Amino acid sequence: MVGLSGCKKINQNDTNWTTSNSIPIGQTYIEASELLNFNFIDSNSDEELFLNLLEKNINFEIDSIFTIPDTTFIYSLDSLDIANINIPGGTTFELLPSETVSFDLAALNATQFDLKAGKLLIKVQSSLDKSTLLRFKCPSAKKSTDEINSTIELNPGSISIPSSAELEIDLADYNVNLVFDNNYNSINYSVSGAVKNLNDTLVINESDFVSVEVSFKDIKPKYLKGSFLYNHIVSNTIIYPQDYIDTRIDGQFDFQEFIFNIDIHNYTGVDIQAKLASIKSFLNNSYTTIQSEITQEWINLGRALDSQNELPIATSESIEWNKSNSNLNDLLSPFPDSIILDYEFIINPMGNHSLDNDFIYADKNIAFDVGIFAPMKFSLKDFYFQDTIEFKVSIDSLLRNTSNISLNLIGLNSFPFEINPKVIFYDAQHSIVDSILAENQYFEIGRAHV
Repeated sequence: MVGLSGCKKINQNDTNWTTSNSIPIGQTYIEASELLNFNFIDSNSDEELFLNLLEKNINFEIDSIFTIPDTTFIYSLDSLDIANINIPGGTTFELLPSETVSFDLAALNATQFDLKAGKLLIKVQSSLDKSTLLRFKCPSAKKSTDEINSTIELNPGSISIPSSAELEIDLADYNVNLVFDNNYNSINYSVSGAVKNLNDTLVINESDFVSVEVSFKDIKPKYLKGSFLYNHIVSNTIIYPQDYIDTRIDGQFDFQEFIFNIDIHNYTGVDIQAKLASIKSFLNNSYTTIQSEITQEWINLGRALDSQNELPIATSESIEWNKSNSNLNDLLSPFPDSIILDYEFIINPMGNHSLDNDFIYADKNIAFDVGIFAPMKFSLKDFYFQDTIEFKVSIDSLLRNTSNISLNLIGLNSFPFEINPKVIFYDAQHSIVDSILAENQYFEIGRAHV
C-alpha cells in the first residue's frame, strides 16, 4: 500500500498538531490464485495438494478409424431391352429393375449405417424424344419407415442433343441397410420411367439411350455396425498447454515433481490394443523424449457395451508416468510449448468374432483423457508482478495546514519467498514522474514463516 502521512492543525488558532493524518493513495495485492491460473487443486488420501496444470480430452473422429470414400456408379443403357416398341402416355417401363452396388470400405464389412450427414446425387441424360418421368427407388435407405423414392423429370431429347436433369437428396438421419444377397457394404436400387403426357406415345429406337450416374458424397455415419477386420492405425496428437502463468507475472517457475496421466477409453464395440509409442516435449527449438519401459507396452481394452439410445459403456485403462518410472521431470521442466503424443491402435487384434455385432459411434469411439499434475512444491526465480493504480489527490487541501508530509510504502508478505517492491509514479500522459526508490535502491520484504 502507498500512502501519505503528516502533521496537521485542526484550525489555525490551535497550538497543537495531530499526527494521525494519513491518506492511502493506492494499494495492490497478489494472491496464490493469481500466481497460477489453475482450474482447481486436487488432493489425495494423504491430504497432499496437487496442482492441475493441464486437462485435455482427445476424442478420435470416426474418419481416423474408418474412411467412407465418395462413390459414384454410372450406367449407360445404350441398347435398351424395350427398343422398337411404342409406350403410351402414363405407362411405366423398367430401365434398371434391380441394381446392387458395393462400397469399398477396406477393413470393414458393414451391415448398417445410421447417417449424420451425406448426400445422394443422381444425374440423368436421355435421348428419348418425349417428356419422361424417371423414378429412382432405393429400399436400402430409409428415413423412419420411408425409403428413398424420388422422381426426376426429363425434357424431350435427341441422340445429338440429349436432355439432362439431376436430383440431390439429403441423407441426414437416414438408416442404410448394407447387406443385400448376403453381400456386405452393398445397397440395392432401381430406375423406372413413364411417359409424362397422357396424349404422347414414346417410340424407343435401338439407338436411344438413358445414362444414369449415382453418387454418394460426404457420407458421415453417426452409428456403424458390422464386422470390423484387423486394422493397425498409427497417428499422433500435438497438445499446446494453455498458459498457466498469469499475464501480469514473468520469470522462471519450476516444479519439483510432475505426474503425467493418460486414461484410455474404448467406447467401440470391438476389441482394441493401444500403445503410447512416444511422448515428446518441445521447447526452445529442442525436443525431449520420455524414457520409460511402460511407453512401449500394449494395453488391451475389451469391447464396450452398447446401451442403444445412450452412450456405450466404455472399458478403460490408466497409465501414469512420474519421476520414479521415467524422466518426466526432464520432459516437463521447464514447462514446454507443446507435447507430442505418438500412439498406435489395433482394431480386433485377434480377428472378428462378434457375428456382425461390432459397432462404433461417431461422437464417442476411442478417447484419451490427458492430465498433468504437480504437487504444490515449486521454486521461483526472478519473478516480477506489475500492476497500475489510478489515484487523485487534491494538493491544495492536502497542503493546507499540513507539515512534514511523508510518502509511505507498506508491504505485507505471506508467501514463503522474498519480495522486492518498487513504486513508480506516472502523470496523466503516462510519463514517469518519480519513484519512491532510487534506481539501484531496493526495499526487501522478507519471506513468511510457513
